[in-house]
Amino acid sequence: MIVAIANQKGGVGKTTTAINLAAALALRGKRTLLLDLDPQSNSTMSFLDMPQVTKSVYDAIVEPGVAMRDVILPTPVPNLWIAPSRIALAKLEAKLVGEMDAHFRLKDKIEPIRKEYPHIVIDCPPTLGLLTVNAL
Repeated sequence: MIVAIANQKGGVGKTTTAINLAAALALRGKRTLLLDLDPQSNSTMSFLDMPQVTKSVYDAIVEPGVAMRDVILPTPVPNLWIAPSRIALAKLEAKLVGEMDAHFRLKDKIEPIRKEYPHIVIDCPPTLGLLTVNAL
């Protein structure tokens, strides 16, 4: 199951919903990945100290040699892992413009870890740009 929490407006509870849904699944014993696609990184900051984050979803999407599993970190909540975000995600759209596979990068990076994380919750940014299109 992959759930993307998306809305083009900010301040409507996307991050709150994503965090709580992911934590609830994890607390029910479900191996869950919270994928933070919002450059504001609020989901990431809810579970991690930012200095811990050396690689982010940005690196996994942009760099061919970085797999999604290379950026995933455990959280203090049992059964919950996070693919963290950083402000660098804000420049993703400009980086991928004109790329033929730009709309499918996230799908291609998630596919190898689907069996490890049967429940994936994606926190989307408050826009209808390339990050949200990838999540959907």
